[in-house]
Amino acid sequence: MRYLAIPALLAATTQAFFTSPAPGHPTYTIGTDLVLEWEIANPPAATFVLTLRAENTTAYDYIPGPFGSQIGLYDLRDVVLEEALPLTNGTYTWKVEPSGGDGTFIGQEVIYFIRGDWEVTGTPYGSGASTDYFYLVN
Repeated sequence: MRYLAIPALLAATTQAFFTSPAPGHPTYTIGTDLVLEWEIANPPAATFVLTLRAENTTAYDYIPGPFGSQIGLYDLRDVVLEEALPLTNGTYTWKVEPSGGDGTFIGQEVIYFIRGDWEVTGTPYGSGASTDYFYLVN
């Protein structure tokens, strides 16, 4: 079981701190458990959306840019892991699997990170945080 932690800033005086994966952007094996942990000082009674994002760093096409340059187009995939995870939980276990479940979104050209976004009920405040990026392998 691997551990990964997440940092975040809530509203006004409430802060959450996540530690990113170990320096060097680690690689996680598909099928293992990845445990996310977070600490929040004075957590409000709020929930957040936990999303897995995968980004292929190799462009699949190019479009014309300004002054004759080319702009790369990249494949992105988002998967919602939890729609209403209580901030007070402090942990979440994710069974590591590639985005989309088709097994093609792995390797050193695909980076992953996990993001948490929330609103604090009854206030105009919202925030979010994400882990540092990591890789997946079979």
